[in-house]
Amino acid sequence: MPTNLRLQNTIDHLTTYARDNSGWLNLGDLAKLQQRIIDYDLTDGGNKLSLAWNRFDKNRPSEDLRKAIRAHIMMSLYNRDVHPDGIDALATKLKTTKDSVIYDEIKQKVTAFLQTPAIGSEACKYTLASLGGSGGRAKANCTPTKESIPQAMRRYASEGGLAVMLIDMQTNISVASTNSLVGKQGQKKYAGKTVLENMIEVLDTALECDLIVYEVIIDKDAAQGGNPKYGTITPLAEKMPKSPSKYRLIYKPFFNSFHDTKLAQKLKADKITDLVVMGHHANLCVLNTIFGTPGFMQDVGHRRMNSQEELVKMSTLGMNQELRRTMTDAEIQQTFTITEKEQVAYIPGLLERKINVFSARSILASEGGKLDPDWGILAGR
Repeated sequence: MPTNLRLQNTIDHLTTYARDNSGWLNLGDLAKLQQRIIDYDLTDGGNKLSLAWNRFDKNRPSEDLRKAIRAHIMMSLYNRDVHPDGIDALATKLKTTKDSVIYDEIKQKVTAFLQTPAIGSEACKYTLASLGGSGGRAKANCTPTKESIPQAMRRYASEGGLAVMLIDMQTNISVASTNSLVGKQGQKKYAGKTVLENMIEVLDTALECDLIVYEVIIDKDAAQGGNPKYGTITPLAEKMPKSPSKYRLIYKPFFNSFHDTKLAQKLKADKITDLVVMGHHANLCVLNTIFGTPGFMQDVGHRRMNSQEELVKMSTLGMNQELRRTMTDAEIQQTFTITEKEQVAYIPGLLERKINVFSARSILASEGGKLDPDWGILAGR
């Protein structure tokens, strides 16, 4: 069976069963379920519901039981009750389970699923699992909260220590007023809203809860004391707190928001223990800021080669003095200039600085790309 048909047939089977069994699940809830699955498919177009039943030989389940098992597996995936690697084992177990038990469990799973926020908008809480270092970034425990980011903000705000951080939702200042975005930044939809619209809702909630907002912009010139070249796009910039006591602007030169900035000091001074983090790019600046950055080489300046270095370079290029004399000053400068580098040590992220992070797929812009494995539950979305 084509995989897309397998997924649709699984949903259709639930609807048919509900019509034939009054009091099981109502058709309105199943319509909501179908819309959520259409909005966000976790079955890989039905591939994960393909169970190769022929391996059971003569003990192959009946067609109705196969449909029930697929529906159970589908809802187990959406409720995170089973990892994709455990699907075959679950199917084998369900094969010997009474139909009535399977349908009771499906009902429970559908009901529980519809009580949680729409896929992509559920807040996940990240806490430190292990430190990063030369072997890679920090590892995190990722716990779904079963509530949206605004709901989580309202719940945690009263405890104190909660703030919001917006990372790199900017464009060139000269076009910022036109609301221009880079590529697909902020335009993908989750729960019926674009990432940009969800970010606006978070900033509105921050104002409602009287939270500090950290606005982080990658702008090397501004980070080094020069004039800013970039600014946050207007729809978000105009939502920033007007009170200086609730607003922190950080210019940074690199992906990690802690690299050569005063962010760590500001967070400590503000006694921040939990941060709602959103921004662009989810797999670069946002990821590095949360999970840390492995050591790397960075440019620290340029210098002209000394005479011995020039001779070595000329030999490498097969160049003699006569040919060198024909070069323009610009060509000489380009050919005989060295870019000096230095090793930058591992840069810890928020988690290693004892700050827990709340985030959701709906507030992470990635230009349409899927999230890296470091994001845990959100990875691949």
